[in-house]
Amino acid sequence: MRKGIQMSEGVCAPLGFIAGGHTCGIKPSGEPDLAVLLATEGPATVAGVFTRNRFAAPSVRYNRAIVGRGQARAIVTNSGIANAATGQPGFDNTMELARLTGERFQIPPDQVMVCSTGIIGVQLPMEKLATGVAAISVGREGGRAAAGAIMTTDAGPKLGQHTLAVGGGQVTIGAMCKGAGMIHPNMATMLAYMTTDAAIGRDVLQQLTTEVAEETFNAVSIDGDSSTNDSLLVLSSGASGIELAPDHPDWPKFRSAFRDLAWEMAESIVAGGEGVNQVFVVQVNGASSQEQARLIARTITTSMLVKTAVRGADPNFGRILCAAGYSGAEFDPERMDLYLGEVQTMRKGLPIEFDPEQASAVLARPRSTITLDLHSGVFGARAVGCDLSAEYVAFNSEYTT
Repeated sequence: MRKGIQMSEGVCAPLGFIAGGHTCGIKPSGEPDLAVLLATEGPATVAGVFTRNRFAAPSVRYNRAIVGRGQARAIVTNSGIANAATGQPGFDNTMELARLTGERFQIPPDQVMVCSTGIIGVQLPMEKLATGVAAISVGREGGRAAAGAIMTTDAGPKLGQHTLAVGGGQVTIGAMCKGAGMIHPNMATMLAYMTTDAAIGRDVLQQLTTEVAEETFNAVSIDGDSSTNDSLLVLSSGASGIELAPDHPDWPKFRSAFRDLAWEMAESIVAGGEGVNQVFVVQVNGASSQEQARLIARTITTSMLVKTAVRGADPNFGRILCAAGYSGAEFDPERMDLYLGEVQTMRKGLPIEFDPEQASAVLARPRSTITLDLHSGVFGARAVGCDLSAEYVAFNSEYTT
């Protein structure tokens, strides 16, 4: 922690950001449902990656335009209502929420990004939101409150930060996210915000965001559904005074820290998902290309038979082979090795003797790893999935989205 600065977390950990959460009364539970994140040093450089769902919410369409201009001062988020499938009134309400936030914090409304998450097909209660925006308190200590206010069915707030020595000083990266169901590659029912006090140019920040999203947030799956509102937004305040670009000697260190924090957030989404008991990471090594490795890893994490095998701690490696085989990736099955945790179950495409009880114990862990080595190249990729539980089915049969 820097001297003279109150303890801050998540998106408020980097210099140049304040945040807060508030209760407007959108959620029947009475839980906080409004969050604001502000850049205090003037317009921040912004980058973003969004859902590919054709029913993209008005907020997604609105934010794409701001990201295209490359600068933003704030993100306002409501939870409980997604404001998707709401037509022109929904878009008007998005713009009104930006206007209200800009007016409250004396910043241009076209530099206020808007995010919504929750039930689809319901209009935003603008009177409640107007009251909430007028009342919300923000500060350096508000990162955890903001992370709590963006939740819907999440088990708890998801936030983190990394600080690293760079260029004779230090820079910090912060993050918060939400998401518990409708999680699938190409952005899920997920909102993720990352901040940094490094000074990074617009094009470089966008390239970094796109690449890291593909490696992390687009490599998670809970239930195979992709939502209407999914967004990853990244803000660079430059408040540390340290400029970073790919030709900087410490860029690889920064990129690695940025990716690691994004992966932590992505995995936390799966771990805190609806009805999730077990998380499993699929690591594919020795592929002929990264795309081939990703294809196999993501296909295995979305296989219903693999998910149910993990739920039952059943070391049925045939289900894993089957998913890899229909993934569409090109590889030689006769070269493949397969491990469940530390237990090898196949060598060069053939089963070998192993202790099924030991393998079952691996899959029963809260977090396990399935490793495939294709011995066909030097590329690798990972993806994260979860078990399919009776609790998930029960929850989603009763909960309106």
